[in-house]
Amino acid sequence: MAYTSAFSRWSPHAWALIAVLVMSACQSTDGSSAGDPLGRWTLSAIDATRISDVEAWIQIEPDKLSGNAGCNTINGKAQISAATVSIGPIAGTKKMCPGGNRMEVERSVIERLHAADKVTFSDGAMTLSGSAGSLTWQRINP
Repeated sequence: MAYTSAFSRWSPHAWALIAVLVMSACQSTDGSSAGDPLGRWTLSAIDATRISDVEAWIQIEPDKLSGNAGCNTINGKAQISAATVSIGPIAGTKKMCPGGNRMEVERSVIERLHAADKVTFSDGAMTLSGSAGSLTWQRINP
């Protein structure tokens, strides 16, 4: 009598369903891949210090970064993979934004974007880090 496993009796449809479920488990809750940098991100922390009073954001597209560094609009080149990053040069508008710490946040964002050489993803956040410090971004759902 030949041994047959319970798994060997499953239909191809059952295996296809299992494959879909396994692949969907690798997706984040917003439908993007957990390690996918493409999309729009809002700044949540500079060097692990929470930022809540200044709205800075970036939009990452293939080979391109654009956004608002806290006061001024920015854009530049960006190469971001699953573990490494290269950003720059970054160009931006030059308006003065009085009040609060918007200019200080902007200076920190631009400095850290230029120096970023590593990217990590964790719990829906993307952290860009390098010699100048780190920036933690939260994905903005479309």
